[in-house]
Amino acid sequence: MLILFVNETQTDWDLYLPRVSFAYWTSYREALRDSPFFSLYGRDPILPLDLAFLSTNHEWKSNEVASYRRRLFLSLRDTRRMVERQLIKAQDWHAHRLEGQTETKFEEGDPVWV
Repeated sequence: MLILFVNETQTDWDLYLPRVSFAYWTSYREALRDSPFFSLYGRDPILPLDLAFLSTNHEWKSNEVASYRRRLFLSLRDTRRMVERQLIKAQDWHAHRLEGQTETKFEEGDPVWV
């Protein structure tokens, strides 16, 4: 993806790497049926625009924090199980797709399309 943004001499790739990696980790994946960011952290990323509309009036009570942590743990556990199932399903689909294919071996001098 970096090739889409860097200049012709590829000297400014480091300026785009954080943005491209953020886009990569927050994009939806068919195999996971979610984004890797959500699967890892159990939430979507908080962007500056989200902070602009965030309500700061809500105060946490001590019992709400414990309850939130329990719900988060259960949610992350369920998410991990779902991700494992989806990855196994994607691996099985990929293996099924590759069934019956043979490896093409080329010898020196064989005509090939470039």
